[in-house]
Amino acid sequence: MKRLGSSKEEILKKVNKISVIKDKQSREFSDYYNLIGQGVLFVDLKEKPISKSQSELNDFFGLNKQNKIYIDGYLLESKKYRISLIGVTEIEIVEPNNINGLKSRVLNIWTLAKSERYMENTN
Repeated sequence: MKRLGSSKEEILKKVNKISVIKDKQSREFSDYYNLIGQGVLFVDLKEKPISKSQSELNDFFGLNKQNKIYIDGYLLESKKYRISLIGVTEIEIVEPNNINGLKSRVLNIWTLAKSERYMENTN
């Protein structure tokens, strides 16, 4: 949302509708089943942003077109979603290791600034 403008008024000029889903969805009926833990914010924009398909991004980075893609560390289970480039702050190739349990290299697309990525418990 921050990338759409610097003020609430500027952002609202670019948005048709905003909706939130916070109830747990069924895997059978929801393409974003595994992302709903914190809720999902849907923003219907007046202008379609520049985006890439998951297979296009994988291909660009020299990976198999069907490789998994993560957004801020969360797996996109559905291959139908396109990635809006306006929200991307960094794209990294994550190598498999004993800690992450990956079977092949994957893309992790960050939409958060580095300072916002890892919350420390201050208690």
